[in-house]
Amino acid sequence: MIDVAIYDDATGTITGTLSGSPAALGVTTNWIEVTNIVGFNPHDWSVVDGALVQNSTIFEKSNAIFHINNISGAVRRKYVTDIAGQELIYMKKEIEAIAYLTESPEPTDLSAYPFLSKEVGTTAPTAHDVAQVYINLATQWTVVGSLLEEIRLDAIVAVEAATTGAEINAALESFDQSIAPF
Repeated sequence: MIDVAIYDDATGTITGTLSGSPAALGVTTNWIEVTNIVGFNPHDWSVVDGALVQNSTIFEKSNAIFHINNISGAVRRKYVTDIAGQELIYMKKEIEAIAYLTESPEPTDLSAYPFLSKEVGTTAPTAHDVAQVYINLATQWTVVGSLLEEIRLDAIVAVEAATTGAEINAALESFDQSIAPF
């Protein structure tokens, strides 16, 4: 069994697709073999001089960007807890830590620092040490997160600039190689 695209010889426009032998199915119009008809969008292709030519890469670009964002999210989840609202808590902890560490003298009343106060003895032995842990983690995430974001955005720009499926595939390969070490 083969996959085929039926096309208008005058315009090259693909008018339909099917799986099976064209002769057995009674196809009398022009047709061309198509590999992997699953996901094949006939609007993105036409037939020129007996060969498939890509008209549009919209579908491929959309899938590529979905892949980039999906993989980027999976990699990020290696570094941050994946529960609703956690990013906001991380930001609040960093803000508290900066405020606490910049006060002079060091505060003894922790009522203005609810996250710090709740983690003394768990995360670290003192409020100062907890604040330092928050700052260190925020700094580490800033380094890793900014690298991941650069890789993600560069890949999306490359995909959006691509004019062929081969260029899209090259952008995806580059992205996959760049993000693999994380």
